[in-house]
Amino acid sequence: MNQEDSVKASNIEEIFQPTVSPLNLLEQLLSITESFINATCKSQAARNLDIIKKRFGLNHENVYSLEEIGIYYGITRERVRQVEFKIISKLTELMYGSSKSEKFKLQENLVHEYKQVKNSLLDLDYILAEEDVRKFFQDRYGISKETESFCSLNFLMELFSYCPISANINGYRGSTRLAWCLKEQFNKADVEKVFSYFNTLLDKPKRFKFFDIVISLNKAKDHRLDKDFIKMLLKLCVEIEKVGDEEDIYQVKFECLPSVGERAFRVLQENGNPLHFSEIAKIINHAELNLGKGKRITVTNLKNQLIADSRFKPIGRSGIWSLSHWDNVATKTITQIMEDSFHEGGKALSVKEVYQYVIARRPDASFKSVSVYLSNTDIFVRVDQNQYALVVWGFKPIDKSIRRTADEVSSLIKTALKEIFIDKNSIPFADLIRLVQEKTKLAEITIRNRIRHSQNFDFKQEETSKSYTVSCLNRDFEKATSHLEVGKELLRDKIKNEIISALHKCGMNQLNTGISLYFK
Repeated sequence: MNQEDSVKASNIEEIFQPTVSPLNLLEQLLSITESFINATCKSQAARNLDIIKKRFGLNHENVYSLEEIGIYYGITRERVRQVEFKIISKLTELMYGSSKSEKFKLQENLVHEYKQVKNSLLDLDYILAEEDVRKFFQDRYGISKETESFCSLNFLMELFSYCPISANINGYRGSTRLAWCLKEQFNKADVEKVFSYFNTLLDKPKRFKFFDIVISLNKAKDHRLDKDFIKMLLKLCVEIEKVGDEEDIYQVKFECLPSVGERAFRVLQENGNPLHFSEIAKIINHAELNLGKGKRITVTNLKNQLIADSRFKPIGRSGIWSLSHWDNVATKTITQIMEDSFHEGGKALSVKEVYQYVIARRPDASFKSVSVYLSNTDIFVRVDQNQYALVVWGFKPIDKSIRRTADEVSSLIKTALKEIFIDKNSIPFADLIRLVQEKTKLAEITIRNRIRHSQNFDFKQEETSKSYTVSCLNRDFEKATSHLEVGKELLRDKIKNEIISALHKCGMNQLNTGISLYFK
C-alpha cells in the first residue's frame, strides 16, 4: 500500500498500514497533507495545496509571504491566512486523533507516533533551536542531517503548535539561529525586549555574566522575565558564545567585534598582561587569517586606535600598551620609576638596587637601560663609586679627578677576597660579587670582570639553574697578583700609551708628563 493511501475518503477509519517502525512523520507528512487537501477542498484543492507548500517550503518549494501568495492568486493576504489557518486546524485535529469527521481517520499507530513526538519535544523545552530539533529526528528515525524529508520540518513544527522565531527581530542588528517557540508561551514583546538588550552587548569586547544580564533585563518591577527564557534566547544569538567551561560567562565572538579597538581590547584581556603594539597587531591578524578573512590591520592603524581610545594606556615610551583599568600595571617611564626608587628609599642607591626596584614594576626594563639612564646628570648624580642619588637632593658628585688606579682596584679586591675565603673554599658567584662590593664600594661590573678573568678561581655551573659556584684555587693572593689583573689591556690605557709613545718620539717630554697625569 503506497503513501497516498494514508488518508482516504468515505467511511474507512484506518487507512494506513506502516511498514517501518517507528513511523517517520517527516516522510509521511507531505503525502498525508496532499491526500487530506484533495479530499476536503475539492474545487480549490490545487490552489490550497500550493498555498501550504509555498508557506512552509514543502516539497522543496521556496517560502513566500501571505502578501506574495495573495498577489499571485488575486486574493487578499487575509484570505490566504484564512485558508492556511483552516487547513492547519483540521489537519492538527486529524493528526491528534480528535477529528470529528466521519470521512477521515489516521491509523492509530500514526496518531500515537504524532503524540509521542510532540510530547518528546515538549520535554526538551518550549523554545527549540533548529539544530536541536534536527538532531532529535536524526536520532529518532536514524536519518542523516541532509535527508530530503527535512523540507517538511517547518510544517510539522506548525502542526505541533510551535511558531518560528523570526530571524529578523526588531531592535537586534545581529543574526539569530532558526528556532521555534510553543505558541502558547510566545510573547513577541518579550522576545523583542530581550534581543534589544542583547543588541547593546554586540559592541562590548568584555566578557559578561548571565547573572548580570538577568538583573539588567528585570530592573523594571512591572514585568519580570524568566531566566530560562532569557538563556534560551541568548543561545540563539550567532554573534555571542559561551566562554570555555566557565559557567554562565559569555562574550561576543572575536570575528564579530565591530572595530580594531574592540579586538585589541580582547587580545589584552585574554593575555592578561601588557603587550607591544606590534604583538597585538600580530595576534589580531593571525586570528583574521584563521577565520578565513583577507583583511589585515596595519601597525599604524592600530597605534592610532590605541592612542585615541581611553580604554588603553601606554607604558612609558616602550611601545607596550596596557588596559586603563589595570591598576597593578605601572605606566610611568623607566626614568620616572627610577626617581621613585630614590624617593622611596630616601638614600643613595646602587645600580643593582635601582634595577631591582624598576623590574618589579616594569619587567621589560633591562639592566643596561637603567645604567644608561643613571648617567643623566639632569636627574641623577653619582656620589660614590657605585652609589647614585637625585640631583635635587643637593649631593656633590664624585670627584672624577680622584680616580683609583688599576693597582688600587686590585688591592681592594684582593683584601676583600682574603676576608671572604678565610673560612670557606667555595661560594655562589652572585654572593661573592655582593660581598666584595659591600667591602670595596666598587662597581659590580668592575668586580665581576676582575674575578672572571682571574685564573685563581674555578667556576662550576649548578645543574638545576644557570647560576655558578666559585671555588678558590689559591688563597695566597699576594703570589697570585697577576691573576687578578684584567686579562686584556684597557682601551683607555692603550690610547694613553700610544699618545705618550708618539710624544716621546717628538721630544715633548713635558707634555708627555701632563698626558700621563690626565689619564690617571
